[in-house]
Amino acid sequence: MGIPNFTKLIDPFYTPSKIPSKYDSILVDAQSFLYIAIDRAIHPVESTDFLQEICKLVWEELYKTLISILDNNKPDFITIILSFDGEGIPMKWPTQKKRRNEINCKGKNLYRFALFGNNTISQSVQTFLLANLKTFYACADAQIIISGSNVPGEGEHKIFYISEKIKNQCQNPIIVSVDHDVFLISLLRIYQYDSIQVYRYKKFYNLNHFVQNILPYPFHRLIVCSFLFGNDFIPSIVGITANNASTIHTIITNLTDSSSPELIATFLMEMEEHLRFDKVPYIEESHIIDFWKTFLWISDYYLHEKFPQRKMINTIFDAFDRNMLITALSNIEYSNNAFIKAQEMYKQLETFNLSAINNVFDKESCQKLNSFWIKNDEAKNGICNVINISKNK
Repeated sequence: MGIPNFTKLIDPFYTPSKIPSKYDSILVDAQSFLYIAIDRAIHPVESTDFLQEICKLVWEELYKTLISILDNNKPDFITIILSFDGEGIPMKWPTQKKRRNEINCKGKNLYRFALFGNNTISQSVQTFLLANLKTFYACADAQIIISGSNVPGEGEHKIFYISEKIKNQCQNPIIVSVDHDVFLISLLRIYQYDSIQVYRYKKFYNLNHFVQNILPYPFHRLIVCSFLFGNDFIPSIVGITANNASTIHTIITNLTDSSSPELIATFLMEMEEHLRFDKVPYIEESHIIDFWKTFLWISDYYLHEKFPQRKMINTIFDAFDRNMLITALSNIEYSNNAFIKAQEMYKQLETFNLSAINNVFDKESCQKLNSFWIKNDEAKNGICNVINISKNK
């Protein structure tokens, strides 16, 4: 999911190109292809042909995407990284549970729900892709790496983790994902690469060029304020629309560099006349501290592959009070004090290991989905598949 309408913040300044700049790798968040395939499949869900149709549809979509990119400025050697979602992280469980509680676990939804952790659907698609990619000769030489559902983590994060382990092959990646998270993840990592391009709707967003040559203010201001725009962990406090995108940029341009609480407070005060909200007379301090703890957690999660998984379930999502948050976060002194307390509490949190499935699905859904799920001891947990292709062999 990520930040809704994030491209609307880029579009006023920058027209993405239809042709990519120099690239040496393509990083594909393949999970989205699975959901698209399930939506498009026409065979009955109960049919043995349904899963086979999903496999074919994922391959068709992936093939079209790769060819569309490789038709332009094709390098002699390319690294292609494909990643599917593995078991998710605890902070996302409230979001995932809410989505699943609102929909019946039957029909195509049964397949959508099963795409959680290591599952037979993702594994079947992965096997199908491996077979087809072995004869994929759209480029002279290539290394293809697939991280399946047996590897924990979200697909849009895993593609970066893998690329950073082989930096000599992935200095100029093109990112393929429908998840808006990739924009924020890419911006946070922008100086770890020579260039990062995000491929969206057959256009290429060169984020290094955007940040270094076009954005009219230091990009870390946009990063901090983006925590207000909504993501998988904090609902939207300030929505992005085509009408207010220019206003958001103007306000951020006029900010002065300061601490995160002060940047957010000043931004909200300047945005106040453009926001529909009611100031509240009473502020529950724990709610504001939870916001800042979640802020700190996201900052860790988006930047690091392995940070201590804190014993912290996302309370801000279920107890979200937009009016209270705007009231409190607009007060620099109050917000800063809450931020300091959140920092101390966050440092002291213990690590933990809980069952994701039992915290996201009810017992009845677990019984329906159990046949799709693969236990870790039944698969090669944590191992990626690697294919080397050469036309010269």
